[in-house]
Amino acid sequence: MATKTRAVRGIEVALILLSATLGVLQCSEQEVPGKGRPKNDKLKLEELIERLGSENAAQRASAAHKLGTMRDQAASAVPCLIQLLGDDAQAPDPRGICGFPTTPGEEAARALGEIKDPRAVQPLLAALGDEDWRVRKDAVIALGYIPDSRSVDPLLAALSDDREEVRRWVPGALLGVTREKRAIEALLAAALEDEDGLVQTYAAQALREMKDDHIVESLVAALQSPTPTTRERAAFALGQTRDGRALGPLVHALDDQEAGVRRSATLALGNLKNRGATGSLIPLLEDEDWEMRRAVVLALGYITDERAVDALIAALGDQVIPVRRQAARALERIGAGRALEPLADALTDEDSTVRSYAAEALAVVLDKEKNSRVVQPLIDALNDEHEWVRRAAADALGKTGDPRVVEPLINALEDQDDNVCHSAMVALGRTRDSRAVAALIARLEDGDESVRLNAQSVLAEIVGKHLGNEPTPWRQWWEVNKVKFEEGA
Repeated sequence: MATKTRAVRGIEVALILLSATLGVLQCSEQEVPGKGRPKNDKLKLEELIERLGSENAAQRASAAHKLGTMRDQAASAVPCLIQLLGDDAQAPDPRGICGFPTTPGEEAARALGEIKDPRAVQPLLAALGDEDWRVRKDAVIALGYIPDSRSVDPLLAALSDDREEVRRWVPGALLGVTREKRAIEALLAAALEDEDGLVQTYAAQALREMKDDHIVESLVAALQSPTPTTRERAAFALGQTRDGRALGPLVHALDDQEAGVRRSATLALGNLKNRGATGSLIPLLEDEDWEMRRAVVLALGYITDERAVDALIAALGDQVIPVRRQAARALERIGAGRALEPLADALTDEDSTVRSYAAEALAVVLDKEKNSRVVQPLIDALNDEHEWVRRAAADALGKTGDPRVVEPLINALEDQDDNVCHSAMVALGRTRDSRAVAALIARLEDGDESVRLNAQSVLAEIVGKHLGNEPTPWRQWWEVNKVKFEEGA
């Protein structure tokens, strides 16, 4: 275990004091307080505390998480949880959230916050001075969950930590413990002066939650700074506030002499999602700077104003690939029917990402409006060399409501990419066309269980019958009922 070999410097004395206060001496040999607590709860608590010392990172993280759910009943685990701070071994999220791993140290920090034992504050404050930045980071996370005025000054000081990995967590932690003016001023400074982009972002987001009227005024004033970097960061932070008062100053910043400021103001207007900015942004799609054009397309996509559709359609023909990619994305977000045919034309773009984004956009817009002219381009896209284009095309074809799509989708069931096959199945289910039944029954013999389950589900959707995932009952039933379904079609 990482924490068994790493000395948790700077907090050892505090841990001894805390252990004495709680009446425990060692994590592995402690009496569990809680008079009248059921025996099973006591055993569960002891078992979880023991797992904090496991050699398996997933078990350590899971045990810390479960202790947090016990809240004040897990107060005796506080010393052991503090010892776990800084354990940065990768582990799956114990909440079952896919995509983002966690660490035992972060789970211990959250658990300490859930337990909210004020006796943990002093050792956590001591941990902010630890030589190991991982320990400091986890201590910041934990302190943010425990509202205590003693944390304010140390957290403000942590905004100057030499590791951005620590500073990034401070804005959220401050938000959890204070709304004081000095915290607002420190966050403003972080948003405008910190060299790390994520620190700037999190500081700006925390400022938004502070809901102080003077924040927008201060950021607007910073737009007049003689330093371009400050103006650029002020524009970005104004976008994060999502405050309507920022609209005018940000539109004015579109004329700034520095390209970075103009781009930042453009993206900030997108974050505001205020349609009052549309008229000022559209002309900038003619800007010579392609990064500016891309920023404009992004902003218009977030604003979702149909007045921008024609300009975005034109941007599908921009000579620069990143602009075309974002134009397709923006048209997807707006979802206007008149973009269907231009998006279908983009299915032959030289860039595979443009083609896939165009197909995905077609799938979204076809949910709202049908157009038979896009069917053949989508059928052709089922033969694209890139699987993500084929997958998106299959998805879109299922939403056309056109009988021409059935045979091409049946053929797509043989695609070498499992995801394309799955999308084709789902699309066939939407058609409710009995011509797909025989091919779907054949998929019940696939060696992949997920394919068999998907085929079973889609068959049930088409014929309204549940016969399991074995092919024989389906074939027998289909032999008897095939003519009836075909005559009904």
